[in-house]
Amino acid sequence: VKKKLSFIRMILMEPELILMDKPLFNLSEVDRKKVGTFLENLKSRDIGIVIVSQFSTQLEPLIDERINLNTYAIEG
Repeated sequence: VKKKLSFIRMILMEPELILMDKPLFNLSEVDRKKVGTFLENLKSRDIGIVIVSQFSTQLEPLIDERINLNTYAIEG
């Protein structure tokens, strides 16, 4: 419930950039898909999104660039 309220408050502020730390952590598969759809909607509205996550395959459709923190390489 806290994450959902945080998302709602965030959107009401109409930000240009959103920073998210592990937004999919500890969520069910169904909720991960909901968050993915939510983030796709934000991206389509030209809102910048920076995500720290170990679930990069699930977020693949959203990724324009990725920074690998093990190698510090920017991957396009």
